[in-house]
Amino acid sequence: MTNDDNSQEIKKSFFGQVKKIEATGGHTPDLGRLQKPLEGPDSVVRLFCTGCGTYVELTQRGAEIMVRPTNVSLPASLEGNYLKTASCSACDGDDPTVTIEII
Repeated sequence: MTNDDNSQEIKKSFFGQVKKIEATGGHTPDLGRLQKPLEGPDSVVRLFCTGCGTYVELTQRGAEIMVRPTNVSLPASLEGNYLKTASCSACDGDDPTVTIEII
């Protein structure tokens, strides 16, 4: 075992390990939840992951980063919309597709 591996094992023994959520797919968003006002002061849109069912508020920069691999252009205003993806940073899915959906 290398020093780095040993260090990782020590960290796990003290702090535990967080596993990514399994992306089972087929989750559908709750439109009532999507229509609620955003909570973060810099949030501009919500993202919903159909892979794991997670909701995340994104800043403008975060939204730009999410759509970059898919060549989707963000509208000037995201009000009344949400981003939908099949995988996110919280889950173990590997589908980078992101679409802009109307609430």
